[in-house]
Formats: sequence, C-alpha cells, structure tokens
Amino acid sequence: MKTDVLIVGSGCSALYMALHLPEDLNILMVTKKEAELSDSFLAQGGICMLRNEDDYDSYFEDTMKAGHYENDAYSVELMIKSSPDVIHDLINYGVDFERNEDGSLAFTREGAHSQKRILYHEDITGKEITRHLLEKVRQKKNVTLLENTPLVDLIVRGNVALGGVIKRNNQEEKVYAKKVVLAPGRDGSAWLTKVLSNQGLKLYNNQVDIGVRVETSNIVMEEINKNLYEGKFVYNTSVGTKVRTFCSNPSGHVVIENHSGTMLANGHAYHDPKLGSKNTNFALLVSHTFSEPFNEPNEFAHEISRLANKLSNGSVIVQRYGDIKRGRRTTYKRLKEGYTEPTLPEAVPGDLGLVLPYNTMKSIIEMIEALDNVTPGIANEHTLLYGVEAKFYSARPKVREGFESEIDDLYVAGDGAGLTRGLAQAGANGILVARHIVENIK
Repeated sequence: MKTDVLIVGSGCSALYMALHLPEDLNILMVTKKEAELSDSFLAQGGICMLRNEDDYDSYFEDTMKAGHYENDAYSVELMIKSSPDVIHDLINYGVDFERNEDGSLAFTREGAHSQKRILYHEDITGKEITRHLLEKVRQKKNVTLLENTPLVDLIVRGNVALGGVIKRNNQEEKVYAKKVVLAPGRDGSAWLTKVLSNQGLKLYNNQVDIGVRVETSNIVMEEINKNLYEGKFVYNTSVGTKVRTFCSNPSGHVVIENHSGTMLANGHAYHDPKLGSKNTNFALLVSHTFSEPFNEPNEFAHEISRLANKLSNGSVIVQRYGDIKRGRRTTYKRLKEGYTEPTLPEAVPGDLGLVLPYNTMKSIIEMIEALDNVTPGIANEHTLLYGVEAKFYSARPKVREGFESEIDDLYVAGDGAGLTRGLAQAGANGILVARHIVENIK
C-alpha cells in the first residue's frame, strides 16, 4: 500500500493535522483501537483562548506552569497566538461551547490559569471537540481512517522513513509513505518509546510524579477557593523532594482513572453547582527524578499503583490523615466515624504506608503540615487521602524544525511524544507539523 502521508493516531493532534493538509495529498490514518476511544475524547477540561494581546505573557506563564514546564515552548507560543483562529474553526465545525445569556462565549477559569480564558462544553469538552474534528476528517475524500489497526514497526532505510508496518485483520501489511507522523495520545507514550528506541533514537525522561488525592471540607478550603480558585503551592521537604499541589476541584468529586489498566485516583468538578459536593479535592504530587542506570520512571509509578490496586481489590485506597499519623490503617468503621464524607464510595479503606515509599509518604505528611499554615484545618485527622495518584511524563525525542525527528521524513506530535499537554497545544502542534509537511513534501 502507498500513500503520501501516514498518520498514526486519532486524537486531537492527528485530526487537526489531517484537516490542515491539502486535498491533493492522500492521507492514511491508523489507530490501534476505535477512534472514539482516543485520549482526546476523555479530556474533561476546557480549551483556552487568547482574548486580547495584553494577556499573552500571563497566558504563556500559566500554560507552562500547568504543564509543569514540560511543554514545548514553541508549541505553546503557536497555540496561544493561533487560539482565536482555532476556536473560530471549531465553532464552524459545529463545536457547541457554553454561552452567556446574551449569546457571547462564556469564559471560565481552570487549572493554573489566572484569568478567565477557558471555553467549555458541559463537562465533556474533549468529547465535544474531538467528535466534531473526527466527523470532519471522515468527510474528507483524501483521508482513509483504519481503526483497530496498530503500527507495529517503522520502515527506515538510510536514516529516511519510508513508511510503516501495520497490523490489520491479524495480517501485517507494509505501507509506504512520503511522510510518516507518530501522534499517539498520552496512553501511547510507552509504545512510542519502544518504536523510536528500536530505531536507535535517544529519548529523555527521568521523572514521574507520585502522590495522593486529598479531600477535605469546602469550609477548610473556603479562602483558597474564593480568592485563588486553584492555589499552586510548592514545598521543598527535609528529604530533598519537591511536593506540589495540582488540579484542585472545589465542590468536586474524587474519581477513578483507568490508565492502561492501572487504576489511579483523580478529581473532577462540575460547572453545574447542583452536581457539586460539600468537599474540595486536590492532588499532592511528589516529584521523583532518577539517575542512571534506571530509566523506567513511569513503570516505577505503575508498580506502586498496581500494588494499591491489589490491596483494594482493583480500586484505590482511602485513608484518614489521623490514621496515617498514628501509623494505623483506616477501617470502614473509622472512615464512617470521620467528619469528611468520601465522594468516592468505591474507594477501599486501607493503609497507604504499605504502598508508598518512605520518602514519598514523609514528603506528603510534611506538605500537609505546611499547608495547615496557609489553610488552617487541612491537617485535621478527618482529611482523606486517596492513593495512588500519578502523573506520567512521556519520553521526549529530539526534534528539528516542524517537529521532524532525527530520522528524515519522520515526525512526532502530541501528548504521547511529550511535546504537548492538553487539547489546545496538541491541536497547535498538529497544525505546525502539517505546515512543515506541505512545505517539504516532494
């Protein structure tokens, strides 16, 4: 099989790319499962837009901070400057963003953003955006989308990418292409690492964040929620680790996130106050950086998380802070006697000390005690800790202009390549790759 451009992936980055390539190019898109199961469909948060030029510097800093400064700065810059046009395109594609009574776009705050620049659709923004992008891609006559068709290998000759080997109907088939783009979602980062490593490319990733989801009463967090919405606090511990707060959800719910078969704690908040709770939840994440010879930080976090899954019979563990300080496990009886009612009833009372490494647990305790000086009451014995929560960082390959890898005609894009974090950046990344392909395809 021959094509002009082979795109691996069906998330926001890949779809935007396909929509911005010209009609005279034949495009083959392959995805390992159904297109509707991409990571982009699962994104609950909103999408950002630059409202005026005076907001650029603040927008840039907020975005880098939200991505823990792991974002590609050039992609962030492109995303910000192109965001008004991107939003205009999405509206033309049929995306139904929330509106004010007068019909104007309704902006809100989210994540680390200091200003109201977030557009959303209920609590399923990722699904709303991605399904419309997918619909438009399916309508393009020059695009063929093959679902349940993973890429198993690349075809490379003399440091030039010539295509890839796909598996369709249990049969391997070679696809030759002028340009090859690997654009997996965050869940495909391990696959991307394997594929690129097989070609001798070096990738960088020695960090993973491991921690817990904290849940307490809205009363305790009232001042923070009112004045900051999501306060960003960082603490340097006595054991040399750094702990940060992340993803605060006022009146939110603790939820379970399935990450490649590993169950992780996460948080969610609804725009509709009627769906809210009496609690606020947020993540406490301890950064773990490794040195040689170890080079599997994500697998390290998965192993810790899987242990929590085993001890909770496939769920996550919940423990009262008072029980942690006393060195005892939380039981159903102790949980029921507490003042904080858990918003995740399927969490299993247990002992996080059996799961988290010593330095990780000590770091979390020190952070909670420090936070008690900022928001008094957070260190009370009824505060709940759910574990494990982890944030994985994709191994990032070295890229050239247009996000072309060190192999000619082979591009990488999206969250799975460690180049973006979120829908807006992934979309911008896809546009940039498309532009470079158009300028250089022969």
